[in-house]
Order: sequence, then C-alpha cells, then structure tokens
Amino acid sequence: MPGEGVLDAGVMIIGEAPGRVNDETGRPFVGLGGKILYKILGHLGVDKDQLFLTNAIKCWPPDNRKPTKEEVELCKNHLEEQVRLVQPKLIITLGTTATEVLVHQKIKLKEVHGSLFYYQGVPLCPTFHPNAARYLKGGTQQIEKDISSILRKVGITTKQATLIGT
Repeated sequence: MPGEGVLDAGVMIIGEAPGRVNDETGRPFVGLGGKILYKILGHLGVDKDQLFLTNAIKCWPPDNRKPTKEEVELCKNHLEEQVRLVQPKLIITLGTTATEVLVHQKIKLKEVHGSLFYYQGVPLCPTFHPNAARYLKGGTQQIEKDISSILRKVGITTKQATLIGT
C-alpha cells in the first residue's frame, strides 16, 4: 500500500500497518480507524485532503497481528523514501510501530505520546492509533489533544494546517 495524499503536504500522518479493509481497497485509513482519525482532524479544522497518509508497514499482517521485526525491516526503506519525497513540515505517527520505525528506538507510547521527536530534522509527534480510541478511556480526546498540542508547538494553526499543502 503506497499511501495517498498531497505529495507536498505539510503534514504527514503515518499509521502502523494496513488493516484488512485497507488492504482490500489499497487505501490507508478507510476502515473504522480512518473514520475516527478524520473525525478528530475535522474537529481540529484540519483538511484531510491536504495531508499525506501512509503506513509504516505496507502490507496487512494476517489477523491484524503486530508486524514482525522482519516486516518492519522490509518496509522501512520505502517509508523513509516517502518522507524524503513528501518533505513534510510535521510528521504525526499513530501507534508504537510507526513511531519506533522513525525514532529508531523502543518506546512506550503511553509515556511519549504528545512529545516532540525529530526525524531527519522534521518535527515528529507520536500519538495513539485511532483504533486504540475504542479501548483506551478518553482515547479520542487524547489523540485530539496530542495533535492539537503538536500543531501549536511547531507553530501551525489549524487554519494553516488546512492550507499548508497548497
């Protein structure tokens, strides 16, 4: 799954891996997680059509299991090339796997979500995957808070976020 969106997007959102529905359609974030993500972005005034959306792992791991180390390694170069091509001003990673691929270290998402990291000089903010909002108490609100906070930290207003890729 290659990802989709504006190639000169200011904001790049990277999920962990496609789910079954994503794999069937060839598009990221078209399942329940995508609906939750788009609701959050809409609430913040961020136009999803001005973003670049992709996944760290490019193929659906059977039974939605966590990607293996080998799968991460096979897809890492492709993701890194996507970041080089898009040249975003901000990267938002959704979930542990997506974050670990780009920060090159093991993390505990509950401890680092909403924090600021850098990947090739680009601000990177990890938050929970929208699917986690289904089982984390206050998950949707926490994801929204993390994204809103990082947009402010890097000086992007929600109005700018809708225009940043144009």
